[in-house]
Amino acid sequence: MVYALKTQRLTTRKPPKDQFLTCQIHPSSEEKEGYAGCLFSLIEISSDQYSNAQIGQSIINTTAREYFRLTDDNASANFEQALRKTNEVLANYTQDGQTDWIGNLNGVIALIYKDEMHIASVGKTISLLIREGKTSNITPDTANGEEGIHPLCTFSNITSGALEKNDLIALANQKIFSHTTKQELKQLLEINSLEDASINLARILSQPNPVDTNLILIETTTKEDIANEPLSNVPDTIYLDETNQSLPRKAGNLLKKKVIPTSLIILTATTKTIRSFFAWSKKEISAKSPAILSLSQLAIKKLKHLPLVNKIPNLKDENNTAPHPVKVHHYNRFPKINLSKLPIYPIIIGCLIIILVTSIILEIKHTAKPQVNPNTTKNTTLTNLQTKYNLTKSASDKEAISMLEEIISQLSDRKLTSQEKELLNNSKSKYQLLTKSTEIDLPANKIQLPPKTLKVSILGNNTYAFTQIGSIFKKASNESRFKSTSKLPSNSGNIVAVAGPTSNQSYIILTAEQKMFESLPNKAQVNTINSNEIWKSATAIATFSNNLYLLSPKNSQIWKYTPSNQEGRYNSAVPYLTSKDTSILSEMTDITIDSSIYTLSKSGKIYRIQKTNLTELTYSKFPSPTLVPQHPSILYTTPQNDFFFLVEQNKIIVTDKKGEYIKQIKINTKQIKDIFVQPILRKIWIATDNYLFSTTY
Repeated sequence: MVYALKTQRLTTRKPPKDQFLTCQIHPSSEEKEGYAGCLFSLIEISSDQYSNAQIGQSIINTTAREYFRLTDDNASANFEQALRKTNEVLANYTQDGQTDWIGNLNGVIALIYKDEMHIASVGKTISLLIREGKTSNITPDTANGEEGIHPLCTFSNITSGALEKNDLIALANQKIFSHTTKQELKQLLEINSLEDASINLARILSQPNPVDTNLILIETTTKEDIANEPLSNVPDTIYLDETNQSLPRKAGNLLKKKVIPTSLIILTATTKTIRSFFAWSKKEISAKSPAILSLSQLAIKKLKHLPLVNKIPNLKDENNTAPHPVKVHHYNRFPKINLSKLPIYPIIIGCLIIILVTSIILEIKHTAKPQVNPNTTKNTTLTNLQTKYNLTKSASDKEAISMLEEIISQLSDRKLTSQEKELLNNSKSKYQLLTKSTEIDLPANKIQLPPKTLKVSILGNNTYAFTQIGSIFKKASNESRFKSTSKLPSNSGNIVAVAGPTSNQSYIILTAEQKMFESLPNKAQVNTINSNEIWKSATAIATFSNNLYLLSPKNSQIWKYTPSNQEGRYNSAVPYLTSKDTSILSEMTDITIDSSIYTLSKSGKIYRIQKTNLTELTYSKFPSPTLVPQHPSILYTTPQNDFFFLVEQNKIIVTDKKGEYIKQIKINTKQIKDIFVQPILRKIWIATDNYLFSTTY
C-alpha cells in the first residue's frame, strides 16, 4: 500500500552562528513515471567551521541526487547505494583535510517508500515512532560521531520496518530537550493532531532561543482521508525564529522594549529640566526683579502723558491738523539675562520625543508589512508564483523545470520578502534535484593563486600554476601557498597554451612569439623545443603519445608534430585533417585528446576528428534547453576519463563521450579560468580569477 504523507517541518530561516543545522524534505520527483518515495533529512554539525555548511548540504544533496537517479525497483538497495555514495563524498572531504566535522556530526536520513521506512542515523538524534498511543525509539544513539569511526562508515547503520496507517514519526536533534522533556513531547504528539502538535511545539521551541532546534513530523494516512479533512491554515513549514504574534502581543512587546524605556529616559530628563529651570530662574530673574519693577513703574508713568483715544484727530477729515508728535522713550537700562546658561535638557527631551515617535511609526509600518492588501500587484505576483510552484508537484519533469526556471528568473536580482525568499530557495532546491545540478560557494580552505594564472595542474603531490607572463609556481600538499620555481626566458612572450602532463611528467608550453618550451617542474627546469621550421601559430595545444597537436583557427587546420631523432627537436608540421574542406576549423577554440581528437567550436559544439573525418557530437538528454552549452571556453577530458567537462563562465557541464547530459556544477564566482580533473578520486580542481579549490562530481 502507498501511504499519503502529511508532514510538518519546524526549522529556522537564519542559520545558527556556531553550527550547521537544517532539516529538509525531498518528495519523489517522478510521480508520473513511478513513485520513488520521500526522503527526509536532519543534519547538525556542532562546529563553527565555514566548510561545515558545505559538507552538511553535500550530505543532503548527494543522498537525494543519488537515490532519485537510480532506477532499480528495490528502494532499500537504492537507499543503501545512495548512502554509500554520501560516505564516499565525506571521505573525499577528509582527504582534502576537512576533518572538523568528524565527532561533531549528528544526523538522520529517512526514506518512506509505500508502506516501508528505512532510516540511517549518526551521532545523537531523536527518532520516535508513535503507534496506537505507544512511543518507541526507531534508532538508538550511535557512536559514528566519535573520532575513531572511518568516514566511509558514517551512515552505515540502516533500520528498516513496515509502517501502518496513522503512524506518527518525529525526527529531531538532541537539543529539543533543552526546551521540553521527553514526556511532554510524547504527550503533545499523542494527544494533538499533526497541525496542532506543530503549533504547540513551535510555541515551546521559539522561547527563548529557537535557533538550536529542528524538527520533522510525519503522519501516514491516505489520500481519501486527506480529502475529507477541513482545510488547514497551518503552513507545512514553521520558522521558529519568525513565529506569528498577535496584535496585543506585538503591542506589548513594543511597549516593553521601546515605549517604556524611552519614557523613563524622558521622565528623568524632564525632572532634571524642571529642577534646573527653577535654579536658573531664581538666579537670573528673581535676583534682578527690583530693577525690572522700577523700570515697569517708570514706563507706566510715561504712558500717562499720552493723549486719550477720543482726542486723536479724525483721519478721514482732510482739514484736521496733524496730531501732536509722540515722544519715543528708549528703555536701555533693562537688566540683561544670561540665556547662555539655560539648561540643554529641553533640547534633549525634544530629540528623545522625536526618536520615540519615529521608532513607533517605523515599528507600525514594519508590523503592517505582512498585512499588505492581497489585491496589490506584488502579492498577486507572489500568489501566482506560489500557485505555479504547487503545480510543479503534479507536472512532468520537463514542465516542472520550465516553471521553476520562470519562478527563479522572476525572483532573482531584487529585494525579496521572507515569503519570496522561501519560495526562491524551495524552487532552487527542486530545480537542482530535477536537473542534477549543484551550486556551491567558494570554500573557506581555498588556495590563493598567483596573479594572472592561466593553467593549473596536479602532478604527484604537487600543484602547479602557469601564469600568463611566463612564471611557473609550485605548491606541495603540505604547504599553504604557491612558490615560484622557474620562468621562461625574457624574450619568449606571453604564454598562449599549456599541455600536459606528458608521459615523462613534463608540460609543453606555447608562447605568443611562436616558441615552444618543455617545463620539467620537479627539476625546476625549462628547456627550449625546436622544430625543423618555425612553429605554426595556434590558440591551443594537446599532446598524445609524444606527438604535439596545435589547433590553428587562422590556418583552419590542426598541425601534427612528431619527435625527430634529435632530442628536444620535432619534425616539420603535417596537416592532421586531410579532408578537402577544413574551413570549419576556423571556428574552433579548444582541443583535447583521449585516443581521438576532439575540438570545441565557438557555439559550443563538440567535433570528433579522425584524419579524414570530422563528426559533430549531438547533445542529448539535457533536462532543459537552457542547460545546453552556448559559448563554452574550455573542453577537458583525458584517456582515463569517461566524461567531457565543458566550462562556460561559472558553470561546469558534464557529459559522457557521446554528448549525453550527466550533471552541472555552478560556482558562485564570476569566471572559471581553468580546471583539472582527477578521475579516480572523482575530484575537480577549479581555478577562478584568484583562488583554487576542489569539489567532487
